[in-house]
Amino acid sequence: MSDTPPPPPAGWYPDPQDSSQSRYWDGANWTDLRDPKEGAGASAPAATPPAPAKGGIGCGGIGCLGIIAVVVIIFLVSMGSNSSERDAENQEGLAAIACQNVVRDNLRSPSTADFVGFPEVNGSIITGQVDAQNGFGATVRSSFQCTIVSPERVRLDFLE
Repeated sequence: MSDTPPPPPAGWYPDPQDSSQSRYWDGANWTDLRDPKEGAGASAPAATPPAPAKGGIGCGGIGCLGIIAVVVIIFLVSMGSNSSERDAENQEGLAAIACQNVVRDNLRSPSTADFVGFPEVNGSIITGQVDAQNGFGATVRSSFQCTIVSPERVRLDFLE
C-alpha cells in the first residue's frame, strides 16, 4: 500500500506554474481553467494539489488496470497456443508409439524389436526403421510406414 495521502477535493488553488493566477483542480488533475487570484472569490485551502508530473511514467487507477489486463491477456493467449502445440506434439507422439506397437505385432519375433530412433511423423504419415530377428534368427533392419486413420487408430502401410 502507498502512504500517499488522497488528493485534495476539487476547487480553485494557487497555480503551481503561475503564482499570479488561480487554477482549477478537478480532484484528480489540473484543468486548463485559470483565473487571476483577485477574481477567484475563494481562499485556497491549506493543502494544495501536487504539480503535474514531469517526465517519468505515471500509472493511475484505470490506466494501470488496463495495462495489467493487456499483459494478462497476452500471457493467456500465448499459453493457449503453447498448450495446443503441446497437445499436437503429444498426439503425434502417441500415434508414433501406436505405430511401433502395430509394427511389433507384425514382426516374426516381436520381442527382438529394436526401433532405430523415434519414428518421424509428417502429417498423418509415420515412418521409421526397426531392427528385429527374422525367421532364421538373423537381425535385419526393416523400414515401415503407418497412416493415422483416427486419433485412436493407426494402419500399417508397409513393413519391408
